[in-house]
Amino acid sequence: WKVNATSGDAERILVMNRDAVLPAGQTDTEAGSLGAWESSGIIDVSELYGNTPGTDFFFTVQAHGVNGGSIDAQNLVEGGQILRVSNLAQNPGAASAIDAYQGEASPFLLDLASTGFSAVSAEADASREADFSSRVGFYRVLNENGDVRDPISGMIYRPGDAGYATAALAAANRVTDTELSRADDQSAAEAIVFNQINEGLVAMYGTVLTTNQTFFSFAAANADGYNHFRFLGPNKVGFEDLFGGGDKDHNDLIVDLTFG
Repeated sequence: WKVNATSGDAERILVMNRDAVLPAGQTDTEAGSLGAWESSGIIDVSELYGNTPGTDFFFTVQAHGVNGGSIDAQNLVEGGQILRVSNLAQNPGAASAIDAYQGEASPFLLDLASTGFSAVSAEADASREADFSSRVGFYRVLNENGDVRDPISGMIYRPGDAGYATAALAAANRVTDTELSRADDQSAAEAIVFNQINEGLVAMYGTVLTTNQTFFSFAAANADGYNHFRFLGPNKVGFEDLFGGGDKDHNDLIVDLTFG
């Protein structure tokens, strides 16, 4: 919180999200305790990056109760990090390359690593015009070809390989727990946070709940060989829910992302 000493007004700067995936071997023994994760301070470092004051911060997270794994192995006390957070809406340069891999002839990708942050937030405006119910989500790929790494075996799978879908949808490759879905003829916006995006690119998958079929941003990864995600504009994409492309209108679920 930021408190104005003169007026007494309080402004919330950050909300601490405890959904972070802990490193191997570590556990949160106080997961049910609201105050177990806290920050000992936040400092404005905007001028260090040549940005508008109040848009860049360093802060600490003390994760009381997180132990085990490398914490115990290195004789440490508990989990903690020093992090940087930036307001992308007021630092538009940081978000300028997110759509660098997008285009009418390309698979729809988000270059979130280009922001220089390990997590970014966006407003997702989604609308549906379809009889079938679908939901779309986001996963990490290693490159613009759509290759993914299996988080258990370390093997690399390319679109079209047996095992691609399982590796792509593994929890460690999904950069957000949020999946976007709407009722027919409904449009609504919601906040979405992308985590662990400091390497690779972010692709999309869509699951048609009515038919239990899942499609990816890459045609070769789909059983029908069709790319079900169409570029509609910078950071805006349309999903087609029918096998083989159906009417190919790509308005069955439209997602428009605004970063900042």
